[in-house]
Amino acid sequence: MLIVKCSAEGPDYSRTKVLTELFCQLSLEDGGSNWQFHWWEQDVLVRKGSAFAKTSTSAPNSETSSDVPLVGVRFKIPYLRDRHGNLVTIQHKAWVSLSDRRWTLSAV
Repeated sequence: MLIVKCSAEGPDYSRTKVLTELFCQLSLEDGGSNWQFHWWEQDVLVRKGSAFAKTSTSAPNSETSSDVPLVGVRFKIPYLRDRHGNLVTIQHKAWVSLSDRRWTLSAV
């Protein structure tokens, strides 16, 4: 798996362009036969007051043993998958070492 840095913060990465542009570039190179664009979407309960809960519009769902309410947050994260099962996704503040040649992307 390769994780690419993006500038988006929060649980919803639907407006990011870095993976869409990478997918377009790879599709042009191979005619669109190797890479597929997908979305991972999941509702997750997080503690109220966490960084992700600040973007939530949900009401508290339940409470933990420490009386901190949980809120539902919808995560939406794009990813690419090639025909061999390799994955490329994005993350805020990710660190990618380009000196590691194992992660060279190709359309082959």
